[in-house]
Amino acid sequence: MKDNSIDISKLKADFSPGNAPRDEKMIELLKKAYVGELLCHKALIKIGGIKPYSNFRPFIPEKLIKHFEDRVSNDQPLEIFVYPENGKFIMSDDYNAYYHNLYRGFKEMLCVVLGDPTGEFVIEKGKPFKLPPPSVQVIE
Repeated sequence: MKDNSIDISKLKADFSPGNAPRDEKMIELLKKAYVGELLCHKALIKIGGIKPYSNFRPFIPEKLIKHFEDRVSNDQPLEIFVYPENGKFIMSDDYNAYYHNLYRGFKEMLCVVLGDPTGEFVIEKGKPFKLPPPSVQVIE
């Protein structure tokens, strides 16, 4: 059986031109969440309350679109990571899933909120939880 596991500590983010810009606040919040210093919530958030960190628009490869479509058809919504700021929720880590959901016409998105989701855009929120260690899924 083929082992598709990856040593996540060896992954490096590429913030060069043509890639998503680096969001220092998201990085710091993720660090705190992964060590249990910051609790997270899953929340259903209205699309109007989610604001991309930048105007970056990714090219989404056909394989990834198929993966997203398979997940959606199997009732596995694409979650995006966000953090609350000034009444909105900033998304800077999941541009592919965000723009795929927009393309599909979704009016709300399932989010993992780094912190406590409150405000007019929150439809529903779950109980607080500690963020589990990160993992990577290899899409072939």
